[in-house]
Amino acid sequence: MNIFEEQRVSSRVDFSLPEKPDCRTPSVPFAMTKVAFTLAEVLITLGIIGIVAAMTLPAIIEHHQKKVVETRLQKFYTVINQAVKLSAVENGDPLDWDITPDSTYASYSVNKEFFEKYLLNYLKVARHGQCGDNYGDSWVCVWLPDGTAFTLRMDVNGVDVIVFPFGKVEGTFNGQQRKKFVFNFRKYMTDTETSAGVEPYTFQWDGTLEELYQNCTNGNKNFCAKLIQVNGWKIPDDYPW
Repeated sequence: MNIFEEQRVSSRVDFSLPEKPDCRTPSVPFAMTKVAFTLAEVLITLGIIGIVAAMTLPAIIEHHQKKVVETRLQKFYTVINQAVKLSAVENGDPLDWDITPDSTYASYSVNKEFFEKYLLNYLKVARHGQCGDNYGDSWVCVWLPDGTAFTLRMDVNGVDVIVFPFGKVEGTFNGQQRKKFVFNFRKYMTDTETSAGVEPYTFQWDGTLEELYQNCTNGNKNFCAKLIQVNGWKIPDDYPW
């Protein structure tokens, strides 16, 4: 074959049809493929999430509750003593305030008169009134704007103040280490007997940390607020929560 014949052969046009594609097995790019989970995989994943939540949620709730107690106790301590100081400007030295119960435990009318004369006008109060039967009807119940509640009643030894950080006034001692905390004002045989302020309850306390723990754990639990205060208004790691 000479050079002219080779040129003629190479210039021929190929009129043959392309190979017919197989429609049964289309070629799909890898990036366009869809990936899905089976029902079993979804159920297993949800089960794992549920187990993790069940293990961690109680700890999260407990941590939150402890922070509420710490924050509201410290805030109450600041607010109530600021009110005492403001009241002293108009009503004189708190050591001279009239604390004369009409019986061993003062009646509601006497407690109400004391609260409205010496404290009400110097506090931001959401509402106040007589406590229900579940906590004795001689106490004055007070709710503060942040949700904290406290009760007040005087007796022959001074004035008891009980703080409820979660706002629910309860008469029983169940769960007192986390739901209710006792303070006092001008209470005989306490830090407040000769000082003008509201302090955590320390009636007949011997001054030791050991007794604070013992009372808060096994006794009448009245020293729990003091235990938190001496720890810088932080609940100790070994607190009987």
